[in-house]
Amino acid sequence: MNLPHIVYLHGFLSSPATTKAQALADALTAQGQLGLFHAPLLPVEPDAAIHAAESALMECIDEPVLLIGSSLGGFYATWLAEKWNAPAVVINPAVRPDQSLQHYAGWQTHYVTGERVLVRPEYFRQLERYRVSAPDPARFWLLAAQDDEVLDCNEMVAHYAGCRQTVTPTGGHTFAGFADYVAEILAFGAARAS
Repeated sequence: MNLPHIVYLHGFLSSPATTKAQALADALTAQGQLGLFHAPLLPVEPDAAIHAAESALMECIDEPVLLIGSSLGGFYATWLAEKWNAPAVVINPAVRPDQSLQHYAGWQTHYVTGERVLVRPEYFRQLERYRVSAPDPARFWLLAAQDDEVLDCNEMVAHYAGCRQTVTPTGGHTFAGFADYVAEILAFGAARAS
């Protein structure tokens, strides 16, 4: 299987040290391909997060790439996939984070590092610039859990209408059971890398 570079984008106040990122890294390591895995740390500021993600993509320039994004990372992966003409797997993606994250304005504690970060109101205006109104159905695979306790699964399904979709009844916002899909995700990327 001719694997593409994998660029994993984590969610809001998260980090590349998630179970999903680890499952991807483990699968690539098992195939002797860990060098294809990129998981940048995304700053809270959207413009800076996009810059960090694009820096990771620049490391793969002229090589096939598969974007994989979870939650806010799925939102970023959508915009980047359209801009960079790349396929993407989006996992419980934020559809309108400029609206759904508003209640996080102010000081927050980073879920992984424990550091205090300031979520500024202008970040929501920045997010508006990265919204893709109609994702290209040929480019995306949506993985969504109906019992997502953070984001609305129905909104995801509607936004990615026409795209490949796997909607599970359970899994929550973390999409428990993600590891069960890793081989198929890598095959999805490989099929588009050839």
